[in-house]
This record gives sequence, C-alpha cells and structure tokens, in this order.
Amino acid sequence: MIVREYYFQSFFLLGAPAVSCISRLDFIVAVRYIAPMRFSSGTKPPVLRLIVSVIVCAMSISSVSAQESPHIPSPLRILANVPYTSDRNGPQKLNIYSHLDDTTPRPTVIFFQAGNIREEAALSVMPYLEKGWNAVNVEFSIRPSGVPMAPAATEDSLCALRWVVKNGREYGLDKSQLVVSGASAGGTLALTTAMITDWPGLDIRCPIDEQVKVAAVVNWYGVFDLLDVMEGPNIKSYAANWFDGPNARDAAIRVSPRTYLGSSNPPIISIHGDADPRVPYEHSLNLHKALAEAGVTQALVTIRDGKHGGFTENQNRTAYDAVWTFLKARGINMTN
Repeated sequence: MIVREYYFQSFFLLGAPAVSCISRLDFIVAVRYIAPMRFSSGTKPPVLRLIVSVIVCAMSISSVSAQESPHIPSPLRILANVPYTSDRNGPQKLNIYSHLDDTTPRPTVIFFQAGNIREEAALSVMPYLEKGWNAVNVEFSIRPSGVPMAPAATEDSLCALRWVVKNGREYGLDKSQLVVSGASAGGTLALTTAMITDWPGLDIRCPIDEQVKVAAVVNWYGVFDLLDVMEGPNIKSYAANWFDGPNARDAAIRVSPRTYLGSSNPPIISIHGDADPRVPYEHSLNLHKALAEAGVTQALVTIRDGKHGGFTENQNRTAYDAVWTFLKARGINMTN
C-alpha cells in the first residue's frame, strides 16, 4: 500500500475575497486529482501550486465581501490513503489534513463521509481547516449502491478512532480535543462511534486497549434509531440494504446510536432540516430529548424547510456559527 503525501499551498493573487475562492478550488482539485496520483517509493511528491482562473473565481465570489471570506490560515500537508484497518473488502483508508507551521497538536475533526465521495469529504472538513484545526476523513465499508455495510462500517469507524488516538500525535492531532462528525450515514457512524463505551462484538479487528473518548460530536442529519427506519413507522428502503443475513435485526440494534444512549455520552450537537425526506427530523428530536433527559450536554440546530443536506449559504453559516459556539463552550480550542 502506497501512502501518498503532498503539500498544498495556494498562490493568493486576487485579494481577500479571491483567497477563499482559490483556496477552496485548489483544495478540491488537489483532493480529486493530485491525491490519486501514484508516487514511486522514494519519490518526493510535488508541491501543489495552482493558479485558478480569475474569471472562474470572479464569477463565484461576486457577491462575497472581503470580511466574509475565510481561508486556510497556513499551508497543509495531506496524507492520502493511509490504511487504518483491513477486512474482507480489503484495506480501509483515511486521509489526514494537517497544518505545517505548528508542531503543537491541534484540535482535530474525524469526519465520516456518506458515500465516501472524496470531493464532498474535502468540502466537509474545509470549515475546520479554516479554523486552524487538523482533520481526518475516514472512508468505510460501503456497498456498490453507496450505503454502508453493517456492522462492518461501524467496526471501521471504531478502528479509525482507535488509530487516530494511537497515532495522531505524529501528525499533530490532539487526542484530547477530538471531535467526530459525519453527514447522513456518516452522522450515524459518528454518533455510534462516540456514544459506545463497550464494543460488544465490534472490536474483533481492533481490540480496545485503552479508554477512547471524544470531546464532542457534530451530527449532520444522521439516523438515531436504525430499527425505526428498517421496520418501524419511518421505514425507509435504504435501511434494509445496510444489513445481510438472518440476524439483520440484531445487527441493527447493535450498531444503532439509540442502543448506546446514556449519561456518559459526550456533548452532541445535531443539524437537521425539518423537511428531510430521507432521515426523518423526528430522529434528531428524539435523540436530543433523550440526551436532555440523561443529563448530556446537547444542542439541536433546526434548519427550517431544510431537506437532506443541500442547505443554503445562510443556513450553513447559521449551522456552523452554532457549532463553533457549542464547541468553544465545551472548552475546545478554536485556534482561528
């Protein structure tokens, strides 16, 4: 397995609003086209220096003011396709995005991206990188249709968390300030990964040898109760595709966030549209009602008329403002 490493640094040529545009486009181009390149052993990967078309940038930033234009505060090192575990489907990999100008470990988000779409994952961690955090994007076992394989995907997510805890300092990842996050199925994985305290039958590939606890969870419209979408009032066709074999119901209970709800859960903030046609908004309502009753620190950000993602710029800004406030209140260092 070749771990591919390269460095990301933009030419900031067009002023403050364009910094954001170039930074974002460079980053996506890097993740989509540079990371998949294969470098032979001993070959130093190239420094990525991209100049993005002034016309393209101008079109995308015409309505953005300089005061509203964030950017990555320092160059990044991106380690792509780092294997963290293997199963019958082959090695599972993660990508590490770390700032180069600081030897002090930084707060880190571990993001589980639904569908394992590399470009979407890059966009999902971008707000954290702009805050000066480091980030890890985790790929996990999925079926050809794009839905997770259960319980393999949950086993993967637990292995990824354990890998970061054991190896993170080498990459500047602060294991005392780990936030797990994800969208849709990735949100479900983030919840289960953070809420579970005992790994009953889920630690076969990654036996736990120390207590693993995260600082907080940022859940984007994840499923709270897998049985509900598999056979309950909110049954969804996609849920049956997560599980194989005659023990599907037992497996759903074993990997469902609902199973692990309790007073020891870490702080959890959820973002959910109240018109979500895929994961019922009711799931986040039930999750946060139960968390409040258990005495767990929690917050629910409701996106009015929001669907399953695809939120507007203003809706995303509202959501992230709430996320930063929530994390800062939990004592997590907001470096930028």
